[in-house]
Amino acid sequence: MALKSLIEKVPAGLLRDQALKRIAKLEKPPFVEDEAATKAWAALAEISAHSPKPYWDAVTTTLREIGCDPIGAPYVVLQLIAHLYFRFENNRTEARVLATAFLDEAHCPGARGLGMEKAKLQALLN
Repeated sequence: MALKSLIEKVPAGLLRDQALKRIAKLEKPPFVEDEAATKAWAALAEISAHSPKPYWDAVTTTLREIGCDPIGAPYVVLQLIAHLYFRFENNRTEARVLATAFLDEAHCPGARGLGMEKAKLQALLN
């Protein structure tokens, strides 16, 4: 190790000994690889890389349930509409699913009473 060689060129003494003692940790490997954990994490990463759909399905389902609950009508949906443009910017399919749900007043009581915001939902469908 280059650092050790450099320190060893310093004249012997207390400071040199302390420096060598401090860098002795650097000669040891920082960790021992846990092969089982490595395989498990690699498998999980592989599965996750190919499955963003379940996550977005869960998010969409949850937001639809929250927005369509009649208790928060129409205020919750109004706030969700504002977020649809930003949160689902790269995921237009889910934005369309939510827009469709929020426009269906018969099945989404929380969306009853929307006014001009319906135009924003319609725009998401295009």
